[in-house]
Formats: sequence, structure tokens, C-alpha cells
Amino acid sequence: MARKAPSERYRNQAATERTIASLRQLGHLEPVDEATVALVRTVARALDTLDPMTSPAPMASLARVHLAALKMLRGQTEDNDNLAAVLAGLSAEMGDAPES
Repeated sequence: MARKAPSERYRNQAATERTIASLRQLGHLEPVDEATVALVRTVARALDTLDPMTSPAPMASLARVHLAALKMLRGQTEDNDNLAAVLAGLSAEMGDAPES
């Protein structure tokens, strides 16, 4: 895995923490949101450790989970099953693509 420049290393984590702090300040987060907050933090950390050049598929999957969880925190999800579907897709076995 290639090392990221220091300015890039914690970019997702820093942005996530600013988002969480803003949502708390606005009163949009409640104790019931803590599991989603933990997920958002964990995924941001994972995004910051992946190299998009060597791990593009995992990076894309994590980015989708991250965005879905952030939308959930902001109350913007229209489809409550969206995050569950994305998470289920992450656990699916990776294999060769079917021939077309």
C-alpha cells in the first residue's frame, strides 16, 4: 500500500469529525444515533488507510457505505434499506464477473 501524504492521510476522518460536531451543535444527533456515528467514524478511518490505486473496489464500496451512513445521520435517507443493502453487498463473495 502506498503511503499517502500527511495532508491526505486523515482527510476523511477530519471531515467526518467536523460533520459530527456540526450535527451535534445543531441538535441533530441523539444518543440513539451513536451506532451510526461509530460506523461513520470507522469507515472514514478505513477510507483514509486504503490506497485507491491498489484497492479501487474496496475504496468504492467503503465510500458508498460512508455516504449512506452520513445521509442517515443527516436524516436524508429516503430508502431505509439502502445502507443494509450496501453493507450486504460488502459481504458478498468477490469472484470473476460473469461473461457477457
